[in-house]
Amino acid sequence: MANVEKINLAFIGAGKLSKTLLAGIVLSGKFPQGQLFASVRTQESLKLLREGWPEIFASTSNSDLLKKLSTQDSSSRSIILIGVKPYDLKEILRAHKDEFPKNALILSLAAGMETMEFSKELVGRDDLRIGRLMANTACSTGKGLMALDSKVAVSLGNAEKNILKLMGTLSVIDEKEFDAFTVMAASAPAFMLEWVRGMKNASIKLGLDEKSAQDIALGLMAGTQAQLSENFSPEDLIKQIATPGGMTAEGLDVLKNENLEKTIQSAASARFQKAKAWKS
Repeated sequence: MANVEKINLAFIGAGKLSKTLLAGIVLSGKFPQGQLFASVRTQESLKLLREGWPEIFASTSNSDLLKKLSTQDSSSRSIILIGVKPYDLKEILRAHKDEFPKNALILSLAAGMETMEFSKELVGRDDLRIGRLMANTACSTGKGLMALDSKVAVSLGNAEKNILKLMGTLSVIDEKEFDAFTVMAASAPAFMLEWVRGMKNASIKLGLDEKSAQDIALGLMAGTQAQLSENFSPEDLIKQIATPGGMTAEGLDVLKNENLEKTIQSAASARFQKAKAWKS
């Protein structure tokens, strides 16, 4: 990957999602020590952060973090991910407007708040690049899904993009598509996990022990993913597995009769409408 020696990565608000991204960065082993920074609210969170990742600079002060970034090598650039609740985002930007390092890339992780709404707090800092990044929890394994809004994406260099890619697959999408991406990439994994839980329990009900049931559920996910990677055609794969009128087809008929596809779409739609209602 491209050299990241002169790029600092900072997290303001090291909550659940930020820690997920931080874990992916550290797990990769490809980001230089001494160039990771994070701020948290409480001393307890600070203690846990330092115990988990002693290689990063951590503080309970956003100002101290930003001051530390600003005193780095003058040729370095900074990526600052802000992982706070939407209602705290504007206040943080307003309070630290003049403290952000020159030419920094500032990405909000807050779901639901559009760039236009919070970028107003940084009027006058034309040197800053401001946008949104959405990610799911699989970023902690380096296999996550992320979306970067297209307006800010054009300002990123290859090294900055490669840093983000350490955490998973990076897609560039229009900001108006963020709600749909959030539903299917960040929320839908919970729907898939509910399916996995159901498969495990079904295996146990048929007489398998818990360990075997778990191994089957994991194997099903891994094997199916590998097949889909070669040829993303669920319909073709189903035809390979299920003989018309056979035993597998009997089970598929139950899923069709129960309208599994409609249930999945209804779950996604409910999440999507919840996001729209929250905005209004």
